[in-house]
Amino acid sequence: MNGYWIAAALLAGGIAAACALGLGPSKRQPLAELGAVDVPGRLDPYAAAEEDGFTVFPFDHTPGSIFLMGSLRPVSEVLALSVWRPSARAQALQALTRRVADRTQGIRWRTQGEYRIGEGTHEVNTSEHAARIVVREYPERQLAIGHMVWAGPAFSLQRQINLIESTAAAFEPHMPVAEYLNAARERPHD
Repeated sequence: MNGYWIAAALLAGGIAAACALGLGPSKRQPLAELGAVDVPGRLDPYAAAEEDGFTVFPFDHTPGSIFLMGSLRPVSEVLALSVWRPSARAQALQALTRRVADRTQGIRWRTQGEYRIGEGTHEVNTSEHAARIVVREYPERQLAIGHMVWAGPAFSLQRQINLIESTAAAFEPHMPVAEYLNAARERPHD
C-alpha cells in the first residue's frame, strides 16, 4: 500500500470518527490575535464581544426555513468561547452563558460533573423550540465554552459534551490570554 492510500484511509477514518461523535466536518476559525479553533462547518463566526478583562467569541447556525423568518434572526445553535483575566472570571462566565442562552426562557439548571446543563424554551419570532445549554469551564486555561442547540433526538446531550470537548482540544492560543486581552483593551472601540 503506497503513502497516498494510507493517507486516504486515515482521512476517511478521521471523518468517520468525527461523524460517529456527531461533530461533522469542522472548519478552522481565527480568534482575533489570540489564536484559532476548529468549529463545526455549519457554524458561522460573529463579532467577538471584547470587554475589559474578557472576550466572548460566538459562532451561530441560522436555519434557512422560511417558516422561522421574522424580525429576529432565527439562531438554532450557538457555540461560544470565552477567555478572561482571573479578576474577570465571573463576568466572563456570565457573559458567555448570556450569549448561548439568548432568547431561552424558563431555564432549569443542573450540574453534571464539570458541566452546567440548562433546559428551557428558545423563543424566536413566532416559534418556540425546546433547547439545551451546556457550559464547561477550563480555569487552568482561562477558557470556558458554551453551547445551545434546539434539543431533539438528532442532537443528544452526549453529542453536545463531545462538541465542547473537541472544541477545547482544538483551541490553539498563539499568545497568552493576558497578552491578547491587553491588545484588545488598546484597540479602539465604538
